[in-house]
Amino acid sequence: MSPSDLKSMTLSQLRETRSALSKYEYLLEVEKLSPEKRAEAALVSDSVQMAFLKMRNAELAEIRDKLIQNEKELESGTKSVKIALEDLKKVENILSVVGSFVGIVGKIIPLVV
Repeated sequence: MSPSDLKSMTLSQLRETRSALSKYEYLLEVEKLSPEKRAEAALVSDSVQMAFLKMRNAELAEIRDKLIQNEKELESGTKSVKIALEDLKKVENILSVVGSFVGIVGKIIPLVV
């Protein structure tokens, strides 16, 4: 996959994830969690937003090599997130999978949340 395709795929997944994490069904399930888990959910949501904004603003020439180095992880992570987001009631699973995906994106662009 070309670096441009990898960036587009990653942005698309981050956009889809951001949208899913703001859906009513997911937010209702988050409200049922302990205060600690709600804080974790908020942090994951903020991390997704930060990753999306930084990836969107990143110049392809600057991140090209890192995209190529992390291609397999990005593809695998994208697939895992798509599967996890199929059931928005499984908040714990979503937090884990999305957190891992944001970690992969953090290898490409620096994230501070």
